[in-house]
Amino acid sequence: MRLNHAFAGREYPPTPPRRIEEHEIRSFAAVLGTPTTGGAAPLAPATFAIVLSLPADDQVVRDPQLGLDYRRVLHREQSFVHHCPIRAGDVLTVRVRVADVRSAGRREILVTQAEIETVSGAPVCTVTTTLIVQPAGTPA
Repeated sequence: MRLNHAFAGREYPPTPPRRIEEHEIRSFAAVLGTPTTGGAAPLAPATFAIVLSLPADDQVVRDPQLGLDYRRVLHREQSFVHHCPIRAGDVLTVRVRVADVRSAGRREILVTQAEIETVSGAPVCTVTTTLIVQPAGTPA
């Protein structure tokens, strides 16, 4: 089964607002082996945005109309463009859209963009995820 290319441009509803807790940032930083900065309201490491964007991306990858079999996915690339730092105490929401669906030889490429924002709509971070999909029934 191939991906539904009509999904390019599709947007999903924003995630519910989520308060970023200090312990989350400190735990994430500890796993990475990086110190936190910012004192009482620590700044999150740049890749902390994945904690927010990944659940939002689930709206796309679990949409049965897309036709994605996640067992046939190779994670190709992840990029983070920060508009401001993520801090403990921030209340954020994520809107995700399918930026691109295209064929690349026997494989397909799925690109999502997750826009992390404050509840008032101020941009915080754009997370772009690129997946390579090997459609069922095609040789590897």
